[in-house]
Amino acid sequence: MTDRTDLAVKECELIADIVGRLSTHGHATKQLAVTVWFAAMGLGWQQRLPSLHLLAALGSGVFWWLDAFFLAAERRMRWRYGVVAATLASKPTAPIVVDPLSLDCTGAPDGLLRAAFSATTWVLYIGLMIVGLWAWRAASR
Repeated sequence: MTDRTDLAVKECELIADIVGRLSTHGHATKQLAVTVWFAAMGLGWQQRLPSLHLLAALGSGVFWWLDAFFLAAERRMRWRYGVVAATLASKPTAPIVVDPLSLDCTGAPDGLLRAAFSATTWVLYIGLMIVGLWAWRAASR
């Protein structure tokens, strides 16, 4: 193998590791969001503090943004992996990897907004926000 091929293989290994870590962070964000939400909701009902229900609903929005950030970054890295893998396969239409190991994701199609409204994120966080706002309104009466 040439030096260029070796660097491309190393970059693929590096990207695969990064994708794994980003996926783990996204999953941990969902777990933490649900845990914090349940804690705030339970404490709000127990102590009769409607503001905790509102905090749970708004906090879900913060976790939603964080989860979307990790998902968007993961998708950019997967796109970069595809570019490098296509270069390794020496397809004539593949873009040339100009700077190996740069992790340059310029031109990646996915963004933060698209990641925020993917099926794996919006269903959970919109649900948490709706129930939190409903509980805040019900407890405020």
